Amino acid sequence: MQSGSRWCFTFVLLAVVFSVLYVLPSFVSVEKINPIWLRSLLPNQKLNLGLDLAGGVHIVMGVRREETLNATAERDVEFYKTVLGDLVESVTYVPDTTHIKVIAKGEDHIDEIRKKVREQGNNSMSTQDIQGKEVTFGYRGEYEARILKQALDQTIQRIRNRIDEFGVAEPAITSQGNDRIVIQIPGYKDPKEAKEIIGKTAQLEFRLVEGIQVGSNYDGKPSYDSRVFIEPKTKKQVVLGDLVDQVEKETGLSFVEAGSTQSKSELKFSDYVDRLNKALRGKLPENTKLMFEKKEDSATGRVTRTPYLLSSTEVVTGEHLKNAYVGLDQMGHPSVDFEFASKGARQLAHVTRKENVGRQMAIILDGVIKSAPVLQTTLSEGRGQITLGSGSIEEKRKEADQIAIVLRAGALPAPLDFLFERTVGPSLGADSIAQSKIAMVYGALAVMIFMVIYYGLSGFVALIALVLNVLFILAILSMLQATLTLPGIAGIILTIGMAVDANVIIFERIREELDAGKMPHGAIEAGYNHAWSTVLDANVTTLIAAFVLLKYGTGSVKGFAVTLIIGIITSVFTAFFITKMIFSYFIRKQNIQRLSI
Repeated sequence: MQSGSRWCFTFVLLAVVFSVLYVLPSFVSVEKINPIWLRSLLPNQKLNLGLDLAGGVHIVMGVRREETLNATAERDVEFYKTVLGDLVESVTYVPDTTHIKVIAKGEDHIDEIRKKVREQGNNSMSTQDIQGKEVTFGYRGEYEARILKQALDQTIQRIRNRIDEFGVAEPAITSQGNDRIVIQIPGYKDPKEAKEIIGKTAQLEFRLVEGIQVGSNYDGKPSYDSRVFIEPKTKKQVVLGDLVDQVEKETGLSFVEAGSTQSKSELKFSDYVDRLNKALRGKLPENTKLMFEKKEDSATGRVTRTPYLLSSTEVVTGEHLKNAYVGLDQMGHPSVDFEFASKGARQLAHVTRKENVGRQMAIILDGVIKSAPVLQTTLSEGRGQITLGSGSIEEKRKEADQIAIVLRAGALPAPLDFLFERTVGPSLGADSIAQSKIAMVYGALAVMIFMVIYYGLSGFVALIALVLNVLFILAILSMLQATLTLPGIAGIILTIGMAVDANVIIFERIREELDAGKMPHGAIEAGYNHAWSTVLDANVTTLIAAFVLLKYGTGSVKGFAVTLIIGIITSVFTAFFITKMIFSYFIRKQNIQRLSI
């Protein structure tokens, strides 16, 4: 064997060995493979079955557009306070809008303020209104679209991280349109738990509790009464709980928890809180919002809600959370201990600065206050603790573990709603797999019989290339840890036909060269050379169509495109490289004078 042929043979042999190693775990249990040294060589990657083959859960979720934009505007208030500095008296967020209101120290500062907002905000905001010293800014349309796209992308990534940490196998998570996320978890046996894992938005916030200073504690530090505040119009003291009761009666708003003997409100709790805040507008101090702490009596199931008035500007989010883990509170009960990275630690230290010591700070998870401890000191090291409500030690430990996992996996940057859910039974997948196997086997047998009858011994060469082609496709899909779906199987079957088509073109050109009187070696060389451009043109046009499907398709269409692209590349490789190598080997080694084709 010549040096070039020897290198070709070695390359093909290595490709086959590696392909077998990658494909084997997908069809055989690794634990059953002997000897042990062979088991150790197998990669920890395998072909995953899609939802249509393995069954599982299909969920569509929607991003709450307005809440996402409003939350961004709330956070940007602090940024523009720093940017504008001494030019302004105040920078505030206009509730339930994406507007930020700036009050300048003088009308002569308006132009400079607009210039700084335009430059420092990268032209993200435009001037909505100017009245005297007041300027109202709002997000531009293209910036809003960028915020939503970024929130969608981050949410997809963090949902994937969360599902991975919970040990759920190979989810398919894709975006649909501008505000929807499609989640498919093949083979998962508990759709309800899957929804709980995905649906835990885990938006962690720390907000200062507003209240009236009523004196000092035994350490001489100021103490506050969070139940009372100064009503902005009358300047009188108002009890927050009484005001909430009054507004509920005036508006007809109410929310009754499940577990109560009364009927449950049709409102989601988050919607109830939003509507209540809108109804209270003008009755609460500026830059504040109402939120609730909820506690459940484990014996009776009764839920009590305690209202708190919180600052809407002094906020630290869980964006820069470094770690969260299960710990123990002062009573020895399970809690969630957390630690911020440097940037988050600085923000936490700023909010809990010396002048705020003695005030309560609400720790909020998913829009519900988990606890509201009194600040005893500045949290300069960026560490804190979330204490849990009532319940048994085991229930608290389970809840703490779930919260810690969700926080570690990352707080979702956007609130979500479940829009659609569909559960696919595994029986459908088993039936689909069986039918696909029959289709593949029958199709392959029909092609094999035709090739052997029509091309004689050369047909066997094509069959070797065909088998290796399927092996390479499955190996590459396993390396990529791709998910095989029914359209993917269709792509493999289509690739088998295309691979045979390339061999047919090559064999027909070789026949023409033999009919012209050439010897087998010369006929093979000329046949492959003349067939190359024809086969290449046919496959490139199909490849272009496949890339278009990959770019603009979603879900199963994209899976079909991936399989087709891989199949086209491997079929060209096997048809031209491997079959030619086999022909050349036998002709030179056996000195064949007549070719069976």
